[in-house]
Amino acid sequence: MPAPFRLMVVDDHPLFIEALQLALRPVIAGVSVSSAATLAAAVERLKDAPVDLILLDLMLPDAGGVEGVARVREVCGAARVVVVSGRDDPVTVSLVKALGADSFISKALPLTLIQDRLRDIVAGRPVFPEADASDAATAAAVSTLTAAQARVLAAAATGKLNKQIAYEMNLAEPTIKAHMSAIFKKLGVNNRTQAILKLEGRG
Repeated sequence: MPAPFRLMVVDDHPLFIEALQLALRPVIAGVSVSSAATLAAAVERLKDAPVDLILLDLMLPDAGGVEGVARVREVCGAARVVVVSGRDDPVTVSLVKALGADSFISKALPLTLIQDRLRDIVAGRPVFPEADASDAATAAAVSTLTAAQARVLAAAATGKLNKQIAYEMNLAEPTIKAHMSAIFKKLGVNNRTQAILKLEGRG
């Protein structure tokens, strides 16, 4: 008898977790679903109980937005990470992709379309929304960032200093500065403030 498909939903809204579970039943037969309401809880459980697929919200109480993708990716092993979020602008989608997300589903989609996206993902077909033309240039620039550069930019956007980012990523502070310089060049900006404003669609 094959092992059940193991899936973890990381979201702090119980009603949305219930909706996802309803959407999953006709898509994955015999799926085993666990859940976590915080990023810290998800990370701890993943260390001891690996899963096949993770559905991750970006706006968790203890997560700095897209930075949560990098933290989950560090401990999830071979599991696929799917971001399921209401923040579905092209820049955010490009950033989570650079951070290692395997797919992206917008929470704004009807349940039937979420089911369609899940079928594609379970079948091994990555799913990402198409970029809106208004943000296409910034999204394209963000897509050129390496995973490390994307994580540095995501951390900087939460207000963290180079020293804090270096500590969290276990890197030397000059390495973080080098990443920031590369980020400025790729985004066509001159400093951290401009990079963050561009990331937020205000630059």
